[in-house]
Amino acid sequence: MAVRKLGCLMVMVVLIVGGMYGATASATKSSTAQSTKGFLDSHYKPGTFAVNVGIDLWAFSYGGLGVYPGAEFSLAQYAIENQIPFDFGLAVQGFYYTYGVNYYSYSWSFTSLGVGVFGTVHFGPKKSMPVLFEFLERVDFHVGLGLSFQNSWYTTSDPYSQEYLDSIRRRNPLGFATIGGVTYFLTDTFGIRFDGSYYGFEYGSATLCFVLKL
Repeated sequence: MAVRKLGCLMVMVVLIVGGMYGATASATKSSTAQSTKGFLDSHYKPGTFAVNVGIDLWAFSYGGLGVYPGAEFSLAQYAIENQIPFDFGLAVQGFYYTYGVNYYSYSWSFTSLGVGVFGTVHFGPKKSMPVLFEFLERVDFHVGLGLSFQNSWYTTSDPYSQEYLDSIRRRNPLGFATIGGVTYFLTDTFGIRFDGSYYGFEYGSATLCFVLKL
């Protein structure tokens, strides 16, 4: 219960601080900012720097804790027919995950710590949407592919299971990693994101993230 209360408090603080910053940044942003010519615009133009922090929904629902801090920098943009823009960037995502259970006379726990580096692609229909679809102007879709490094610890009171878990830990800590999800921007600079990710051997997550463009 203490972990869940801590998670709820973190969510409330991020929402309040991020919303205040986003509203201030939006109010002071110049109305003459450049945009892609054509039907669509984008949320991640070249030079955009964003930070994010996420909470693992699966771990949270079972009383565990998963925290995912990260940052991303947009490097380039390519627009199909100068109308449909795709933004390319580089992202770094860290993760800390811990979870434990007690089952009858046995106990079991898992902790993982690591980092992933990704090449990312963003697509977001930011302007000129029909009235019925105006809400999509604040939506951004993204995918990423990269490499991860992680170190994991498994412990259990069952000696037979411990032998198997130790063999897993000795496997290569390097692996391919993927991320993907959708962000809804409440302001021009602050958004809420739902991510799905995979980090190396048998480890994935569903994450609620808060994004802030600086």
